[in-house]
Parts: sequence; C-alpha cells; structure tokens
Amino acid sequence: MTTKTALSPRPSPPNEQISSKVLHPIYQSLDSHNYSKALKLTSSSSPSSDWDIVKALRIHALERTGKKREALLLLWEVLTKGVVLSANVVGISGHGRDHGSKQAEEVWWELYERIQSLTDAADLVVDAAASASCWNAPLLDPVERLDVRGFACLARKGISSSGGGAGSGNAITAAASAGATSKTSSKGKPSKGGKQHSSSSNGGDSNSRAKCYPPVTDDAVLSTLAVTLRIEGLYATLSEMYFQAIEEAIAPSTGEMSADNLQSVLEEAVCVHFRAVCDCSSVENKSNSNHKHNHIHNHNHNDSTSSNGNDNGNGNDNGNANSETSNRSVLSDEQLRCKLPNLKTLLQLTTYYERMQTSSLQLSKLSGESLHFQWTAIASLWYKESLVELVELLETLSSTLAIHGDMDHTDGKQSKLPSNRRHTIQQHVCSMLKIESPSEIQPMMQKLKQKIALLPRLAESLSSRMVKNKQLRQEQRQSSQAVDEAGYGPSESDWDVYLETLLHQNKKEEALEVLKSIPCSSMTSVSGDGGSASDDPHDSGSGSGTGILPQIHDEHTIENHVGSVLPYTQRKKLERLSAIALELGKFEEASGWYRELLGAFPDQWTYWVGLVDSSVLLGTRQWLRCKEKNSVMNGEGWNSCRSFAKEVIASLEERKGARSIRGPYLVLIELAAVKVLAEGGRGVEALREEICSYGDRFGPLASCCFADIRCYISILVQSTIGADGSNDISDEVSKLLVWAKNIWMENSQTDTDAGNGPVSAEDLRERRKKLRAYIFAVQVVYCVTAELGVGCMTLQLYSPSIPQMTSEWHTSLSFLPGVAPKDGGQKEILPGDEIILLITQYLLFQISCESPRKPKSHKLIAAAALLEQAMVHSPYNPHLKIAAIGVYSQLHAAYRALSIYNELGVKQIQLDSCSYLILPLLMRGGLYTSAIEISSSILRLHGSTSKDVKDYASKSFQNGYLLKAKEMVTFQREKMRPSLQLLYSKGVVMDCAALMKASDLNGGLTSNEPKNNVPAVKLGEVRGLSGGDGDLAKAEKLTTDAEGHFNAPSIIHAAASNATLQDFVFSDNRDMTVNYFEILYKNHRLTENEMTSESLMRGHIHGILVRAVMLSGVAKGPKKGKVPKCSDEMTYRCLSLVDAIERLNRFSMGHGVQMHDMEKQLLQLLCALCQTVAMIVTGTENDSMTEREKTVVSIIESVQPIVASVRDAFKSYADNTISDRSGTMVCQLLPDRIVPVYILIETTATLFDLFGWGKRKRKTKPAAGALAELALSFRDLLSDMMHATSLFRAFGDGSNTTDAESLIKRALDSICDKQREDAASNREDYAAVRRAINEVSVSRSMTTDRVDPFLVDMWENLGSFENNE
Repeated sequence: MTTKTALSPRPSPPNEQISSKVLHPIYQSLDSHNYSKALKLTSSSSPSSDWDIVKALRIHALERTGKKREALLLLWEVLTKGVVLSANVVGISGHGRDHGSKQAEEVWWELYERIQSLTDAADLVVDAAASASCWNAPLLDPVERLDVRGFACLARKGISSSGGGAGSGNAITAAASAGATSKTSSKGKPSKGGKQHSSSSNGGDSNSRAKCYPPVTDDAVLSTLAVTLRIEGLYATLSEMYFQAIEEAIAPSTGEMSADNLQSVLEEAVCVHFRAVCDCSSVENKSNSNHKHNHIHNHNHNDSTSSNGNDNGNGNDNGNANSETSNRSVLSDEQLRCKLPNLKTLLQLTTYYERMQTSSLQLSKLSGESLHFQWTAIASLWYKESLVELVELLETLSSTLAIHGDMDHTDGKQSKLPSNRRHTIQQHVCSMLKIESPSEIQPMMQKLKQKIALLPRLAESLSSRMVKNKQLRQEQRQSSQAVDEAGYGPSESDWDVYLETLLHQNKKEEALEVLKSIPCSSMTSVSGDGGSASDDPHDSGSGSGTGILPQIHDEHTIENHVGSVLPYTQRKKLERLSAIALELGKFEEASGWYRELLGAFPDQWTYWVGLVDSSVLLGTRQWLRCKEKNSVMNGEGWNSCRSFAKEVIASLEERKGARSIRGPYLVLIELAAVKVLAEGGRGVEALREEICSYGDRFGPLASCCFADIRCYISILVQSTIGADGSNDISDEVSKLLVWAKNIWMENSQTDTDAGNGPVSAEDLRERRKKLRAYIFAVQVVYCVTAELGVGCMTLQLYSPSIPQMTSEWHTSLSFLPGVAPKDGGQKEILPGDEIILLITQYLLFQISCESPRKPKSHKLIAAAALLEQAMVHSPYNPHLKIAAIGVYSQLHAAYRALSIYNELGVKQIQLDSCSYLILPLLMRGGLYTSAIEISSSILRLHGSTSKDVKDYASKSFQNGYLLKAKEMVTFQREKMRPSLQLLYSKGVVMDCAALMKASDLNGGLTSNEPKNNVPAVKLGEVRGLSGGDGDLAKAEKLTTDAEGHFNAPSIIHAAASNATLQDFVFSDNRDMTVNYFEILYKNHRLTENEMTSESLMRGHIHGILVRAVMLSGVAKGPKKGKVPKCSDEMTYRCLSLVDAIERLNRFSMGHGVQMHDMEKQLLQLLCALCQTVAMIVTGTENDSMTEREKTVVSIIESVQPIVASVRDAFKSYADNTISDRSGTMVCQLLPDRIVPVYILIETTATLFDLFGWGKRKRKTKPAAGALAELALSFRDLLSDMMHATSLFRAFGDGSNTTDAESLIKRALDSICDKQREDAASNREDYAAVRRAINEVSVSRSMTTDRVDPFLVDMWENLGSFENNE
C-alpha cells in the first residue's frame, strides 16, 4: 500500500520586501558580469542560500565562471533533493523499479549523463568528503560511455553476459542494465516519490525526518534555470522540468497557483517542448527525395514575388500506420541493434509533441485565446505524424523480435549474434517501451493507432471552431461599424492550420471547398509592364468579390494582437486550389486556376508546369520517361495549352516597353518535348524548331538562355539515338549543330576593329548581344557533343577552335572596358568570362579523350593560365574561381586552390553547401591543418544554427506563424542535423588531428616560407593520438567530447549506430548548381556513397583506436613470471574492442563500401594489431605467459606479408601512373591508414615492453622479434612514400630551364592563334602561363613540406626497433 506524502512549500522569500533586498544586489552583479561577487552573495553562509531563486542565480554564476560540474550538481539538487513527483511523472519509471535515486536517474537522464561525463575519480573523493553532497553515482568507464551511446550488446563490468546489457545513452533504457548501479549505495542520493506513492528522500535513516517538496513551479525560478540549461544544450532536461511544473500546477491536490503565473509557465512550456524537438534527428532519408524533380525542366525559372503556398498538399493517409506486419522486412540482429537509436529518438520526439499538445490544451482552456487553440490543433497533427513514424518502426521491431524469440530455442542461422546478445537487445527494447516482453508491443501499437485516428479529428474540431468564431466576430464588427473593436477575421495561418487538419485526414474535397470560401486580399501582377492584375484593390481577381485588405493600422495593431493578422492572399489560394484539384484528378478546374495565375504572373514557370500537368499529362508526369508504363497525353489539352501560350505571347508583344518574358516561349518547347517523350520519339523536328526559335529570340538577350533549353537538347539528342545505341548523328541533330555554328560565326567579333574613339551606348548593347549569342551557340554545340559522346570530332567540325575563342575573349575585353572595376564600385562580372569557361571545358575534354599516359600538363597549365588572366580582369566572378579550383585540383596544386577558395568568401550556410569544392582536395594535397580549419568552421556553423533555429522557430510559433515554425524545425531535423557534409567534416577533423601543424593555424599557411627549410614537427604535437605517453588522456577526452552531436568525435557513435552503408540517414546539402558551366567535362566529385563510406570508415577506425589505447592504459604487467590477473575493467574494455573490430569488418565487407587494395590490406593490418593488443591484455583460454607470447607471435607473423604486399602495390601504382598521382596517394593514405597503423605499432610496443618483450629483446624474445620485423617492414613502406613525395615536388621547380620553356611553349600553342600578331596579348598570355607553373610548383612544395616531416618523424621513431640492441 502507498501513502500520501505531506509536502512542504519550496524555499522562497517570505515577502516582497525581503526578496527585493536580497535579490537586487545579486541581479546587479550578474548584469555587470561580476560573477565572483554573485557567488559570494549566494554562498551557503547566506541566510537566503536555501531559496530556489538564489540557488538558480548561483547556478547561472557558476556556469558563467566555467564551473560547469558544480553548477549542474546544484541544479541536480534543486530538481531532485526531497522532490516528490506527481503520479503521472512517477508512472514513467517502469515496472518493478523502486523510487529515489533510480527514479531520478530515469527522469533526469540527460542531466545525469552530463554530470557523469564531467565526473572523474578526484570528484568522487571530494563528493564523498562532502556530507551534504546529493551526488553518489558510480564513475562511468570511458569505454562503457562509448558503448552505452551505441547500444553495444556487451555485458557490463562485473555482470554476467546473461545479465543487463549496455545502456542506451538515455536513462529510460537503464532498466535493461540495472545491475550497472548495483554497487552504488543509495545513501546520499536524491530521492523521489509520488503523490500516490511512498516518498523517499536523502539520507538512509533520516528519511522520516527529511522534508519533501513538490517540483519547482515558480515562473522566475524556472526561467532562471532555463538560461543555464539552454546554454548547456540540455533541452530534454528543460522539457522535463517544465513538464513536472505543469503536472504539479494542475494536480487537484496542489494549492492554487496564480492564473498569470500558470499561463506564463504554460506558454513557455509549449515553446520549450518545441525547442527540444529540434534535437531529434530524422530517422529516414526524407529530404533526399527533394533532389529529384519530376519536371522535364528543372531550371528554377520563377520571379522574386513567387509564393511558397503549397504546404504539404498531400494528406497523410492513416493507413500508413495500419500496414501489415507481414509486409515488414525482418532485420538481422545487428540491424536490429542499429534500430535502437532510432527508437530512442522517436520516443523522445513523441514525448515532446505529446507534452506540447497537452500544455497547449491546458493553456487554451485557461486563456481562451484562439491562437492557443490553434497551437493545440497543430501540435495534435505533429504529434500524430511522430506517432505514425513510431508505429512503423514498432511494426518492424515486433515482427523481428517475434521471429528471434522463436529462434532462441533452435539452431536457426538467421541470427548473427549469440543468444545472450539477442536477449540484451530485447531487454533494451522492452526497457525503452516500459513493457515486460515483446508480446506487449502489439497492444501498445493498437493504442497508438487509436490516437493516430483521434488526433486529426480533435485538431479539426478545434481549428474549425476558431475559424468560425473569428468569422462571426468579423461579421459582427462589420455590421456594428465598430472600427476600434478587435474583430479580426481568420488569418492566413488560421486557414492553413484548418486546411492541414483536413489534409491529414485525406479530406481533400472538403479542403477544396474550404479554400474556395476563403476571403482573400487582392492579387497584384508582376507582368511585363509592371501593371496590376486588378485595378480594384478589393477585387480578388477571380470575380468572386471576396477581396479584403489587411487590417493593419499601425505597429500597435500587430503588437496588441495575439497571433497573425495577415489575411489569405488570392495568389496562394489559387496555388493551393490548383494543386489539390490536380491531386484529386479535377484537371479542368486545376487548368482554369493555373490560367488565372498565369494571367497575372506569365513568367512563373511552376504555373506553366502545372498547366501542362493538368491540361496535357493529366497527372501522369511521373511516367513520362518510364519504359514500363506510358504516360497519358491529352491531345485536345495539348492544343489548348499551346493556344493559350500563344495568346499570352501575343498579349505581351502588344505591350510596348514591356520587359521580355521567357515563360510563355519556353512552355512551347516543353509541350514539344512532352509530345516527343509521350509518343516514343515522334515530333523531334518540331522540338528542334522550337529550340531554334527560342534560341534566336533569347540567345542574344539572356545569359541563362542555354540553361533554359539544356534539358530539351538532351531529350532531342537522346530521342534520335538508335535502339542499338549507335551515336551516329541524325539529320535533326545535324541541323541543330549547323544552326548553332552559323550563330557563333555570324556573331564573332574577333575581326572587328575596336577603334580609338568613344563607344556609344547603343553600340555597347549590340556588342553585348552578339557576345551572348556567340557564347550561347558554343554552349549548344558542347551540349550536343556531350550527349552524343562522340569525342572531339564534333567539336572540330562545329565549334570554334580554342585559339579562336581566346582571341574572341581578348576582343571582348577591348570592346567592354570598365565593366568590372577592380577597386570599389559594383562587383559585376564581365560578359566574356563565359568564353574562358568554355575554353577550359574544351581543354579538359581533350585531356579526357586522350590516353592516360599521354602528357597533359601543358593543357592543364594553359587552362589555369587563362583562368588566372580572367580572374585578374573579372575578380568578382565566382564561377571562374570554381573552375580554377577544379583545374588546380587536377594539377595537384592544393595551396593555390585553397587561396582561390578563400577569395570566394564562403561563409555561413555556404560552408555546408560549397565546402565540398575544396575539402577532398586539401586531403589529397596534404594541407591537413587547413582541412581541419574549414571542417571546424562547418561544425561551428551547425552548432550555432541548432541554437538559432530553436529561438527563431519558437518566436515564429509564438507569433502565430505555425507552419513557418514547423518549416524551420523540419529544416533543422531533416537537413542540418543529418548533413552529409557535417559527417564528412567530422571524419576529416578526426583523421587529420594528429597531422596538425600549429604554425599553419589562423592564417599562418603562406607561400613565403624559406626554401629547403622543413620545420621539425611531431605527430600528435597539437592534437590527436600519436602512439605516445599522452594518448590515454587524449582518448578519454575523445570519449567525453563524442557526446556532443556537433563535435568531431561523435562520428564514432555514428559509425557504431549503422550496420550497413544503406542504414545511414543523411541529407546531401551540397549545391551542385554552382558547376553549371561543366557541359563537356565534369570534374569528379565525391558521390553520396563515397562520402558516407569514407566518413563511417573513419568513425570505425577511430573507434577501435580509442578502445585499443584505453585498453592498453589499464594493462598490468606480469609479476614474478606469472600472468597478471584480469580485472573487470580490463575484461570489459577487451570485449568492447573485439566487438568494435567485428563491426568494422562487417561494415567494410558491406554493399557499397569501396576501397583501394592498399586500403583494404592496411585495414586488415589495423584489425590484427588491435587483436594483438586484446590478446596481450586478457590472455588465452589456457592462460600463461608462454601461451600469450605464442598467440601474439602467430597473429603478427600472419600479417607480416600484408606490409610487403602493400609495398608492392604502392610501387606498382607509382610505376603505372605519373609521379604526381603517387604523391597524392601518399597524402590520402597518411591520415586514413598510415598514422593509425603507426599508433597501434607503438601502442603494441609499449605493451610488449610492459610484459618484458621490449625492443631491446628482439633477438631473444619471439614476440619482440616479430613486432620488430613488422615495424621495420612498415618503415620501408614509409621510405617508399618519402621517395614518392620527392618526385611529387619535382614539377616546374625551375631546375631545368629547357623543360620549363618547353612546357610554356606547348601551353601557349594550345590556346594562342599563331597567325595573330598581338604583342600585348602574347605577353599577357606568356606571363599567365609562367605564373600558373609557379603556382603549381609552390603548391606542390608546400604539400611536400607538410607531409614529409610526419613521415620522417614516424620513420625515425620506428628506427628504434632496429637500433635498440
């Protein structure tokens, strides 16, 4: 039986006068950042030190002074000491769990884990001496901390394998490993009870005398504590704190809280829970589907006034949650383990949304504000979405666990893990779900499905009521003519929420009718003449007479109104009407609405696409290029759509002075292309004619003309290629090429006399038109050539030669002076810059068509020289710089590429979208410190964005822009947190940490270094593991830092949480559109698969490195020839290392993981050395010193041939490639494989020395001899690599003047017209080529100077295996 506990009021000021007297000086100290004084005023000697508000202020002061652990311990005391929770909160502690300390660990799991991660042995000694300490948790082993986060299926220290498994990182899962805290005394721990449960408090025998308190409910205390929690990123703790406060405030037995205080707490609670949602990463690759468009035309051809009104037009069918279990794929045990983090995330997500919904509901009942009812409605929908995801995962888990349960008593081969591990996984699942056995998952899902069905109906009821009430108040206001009365009608946000509630229930017909009835503001046109679509501001443009204006008089209208006051716009209304009608198959209505939109916005490309879909394709665009299923083409609709486009064109042409609009003309090409695709290639002639007509009209006018028709040229060429795949040029393609050739020949200005007189504005415009037409025509030829894949023959026949284009560019400089001022002024670009990009493409394409062994440096140098020239004349053109980075990448000139990248000024979100241009090159170029700096800036960007999004989304939500707030949260959850570039940056930082050069930090990387002066640097001198004495402390620090999602070491957890490459959830945010100029030749970029594979492999490697180092750190040497006793700590760390090796091997053999042969062999060597470390520390089954030595010798001898094989493979690679490629291979292997192998060799040597098998005994001890032979063989590999880097430096160093001049001559011959005598241009070209050669030479020297010192350092250290006799 349980008894009700009498609660004492929480410590607080007795009255306002005393409160002001005590708190005012503290606030003044904090405001002036005098935290030392604030700590004195809040010390325990102060009579007010027990007040909650004083403790909260002291917590803030401690955190600001860097005493984080002390601050969090005091916070733990405030939240848990003597606190008795309500029955609702106690109910989450699970079945069969006692209260008190264990309950505190579960409820405040995030805070508990943070304090535990900050605690070391010295802290425990101090805590034990402090009688008043409320913290008595065990010291968590660093290796165990790694495994807890990754749900490793290992027995904890001192616990048998059949006992509790490893924790989950969330104290909710602690039930599966209750034995982990069995050694911990409950004395001195915080305790809790429930209002309907027996309470427990601090102190064993003093429980009966200790006071019991309710949770903190005071608004000021909560807000003060929230400041510290937000700074520390403890949003789960913040959510729990407000949840408990509200549960206490609304409990029937609680004393009355003031309505203002309760409303304030409720409002903040809703936003707190909403912020916590941002930290729940997406568990599916949702955002990646956005990269694939269904249109033929993917060009973003819209104007600046377009509206993003199509918000989730597709309703979520409730049937998604009702899918049959039999349709779910059954997971292997390893895949099942990797699903546990997803389960944890979804449980947290549903918890936050549920709390958000209940808090909003309580708030709406208290305030009666329509905004708060809308909060409840939208939170209900979001809660439903999270439940659908959770049920889908539970379906898979349920079916898998059921099968695994049946196999527990069989010898089935499907399970890959031992039965006890399978049982541990099952315990994790049951613990997180608070159930006794997997059989309870099905009943739980039934309850969740009932909620899924109920929540949208509740949201619809609330939202519709608010909309109708606002409409009624508006009508009353209008009828009473009360101008000052607050009788605003439903806002845009109100209607959006109502529509969402309908669409979530798949009530699209009802949503369509609601949309039709919405009164709207007028739709203003941005057509060619700048006129308005309607002269009457009250006319909606649809003839319905429902137009309204926003009722905003001044700033007080917005400040004094709760929620948004902006009405629905007619444009957004028509967009949503047409989109929903198209989904419903009401094509005629959708077509009419799209026509109405196009009447006002004829250049909005998305509207034209919608018109084609509704009139021509009838919603079957997805089948347009599908061979298995043909799309539908409505011939009558095709004619109607074409006629409408021509009417719009005629209307536009009648308007004098109207700006040129491309949309109506472009849709004629779209219609022709649709006909070609839908009718199996017929109508190609019409498509060519439309393309030519469009090019003739807009080629001279718009620089984006080629981008508009690029996809249609591809359709034209591909439609004419024969079924046998032959690339013979068809008649229509030939006509297109001849047309393009005639254009560039007619518009060439090379032979035009520039003259010395002034140029009129009209002449300038005409020259610009000719230049654009010339560029456009060459782009068309390039595109056709690339699509045909016929080599350089087509270019020679139809494209101008490289010298001709070079002359054309020089001419454009003389014709168009002063367009891009170099110092100050507008940062414009020269129109002739595109010619340089075309020449570069031609040169790179020629190289790609030639034999790999044929010399190509002169053409690359020529391309680099032209780009350098162009960047001098047009310093603000980013595409010239991006092209130059690509060329210098092929020249392996990383430093010059980095300098150009820095000139781009990439910052903020561009770091995530554009840093892919340089990061892989820095790794291949040996500029490891620069790679770390850029990667670290990406990590900082994501960390700051996570905080900013929480604040901005919360403010947007409070102001009534609910769907915009959700967009921000979705952006953070589905785009930023799972960013692929973020993952790659983590791997780069971890790999390059040991190779960091302190002098290169903060802009220290410069080419003005003395030659032949290689500074002596040591491996791991700044950061990273190095195989030395300090590795143990560094490894422990890495395990602590790995807890932060935006810290580089967290990649270890990312690798451990994904069984295969396909399991990883990512969002590729790279902006590939900046490479639009790559037509003929596309530079190699890492694919999504390559980036993921490389990054996760780095995570796995560093996972085993850290575990191996920490295992060696607790090893004990033999005493008197007897093997050392293996402690629980040593046993656990060994099991963890072996488990990590198994995960690495499974991942490396998985589908999609691609590695070079040398990488595979070195990976085998890594794993063997780790196994050696494990064997040395823990021994064999028949353990003795002799047996251990025999075992490790056999392991080492088995991998000695691997080093020899790697040496042979490297020599073969160097012999079969040019020297610069072998140098880049060294730069790539050094951080990825060489340094980890070296660290493990040194770690193994340290262990050998501890066991009496040191380097000096290489001739007397077999183990020492085997390791020495392996180390010296590896040293020879380092010698080979140093030789390769010496050849890498040899490019263009000026030592051979004849060769340098020959290279210059061949480069100039590639780009210059020999018949043209222009001394100034020739001198400029010569200087540019000479500069490019110098840049490559300097860059390669800098690469060698940053790689050689580390190779030399390792080579010299490994020499100790030979010299120590």
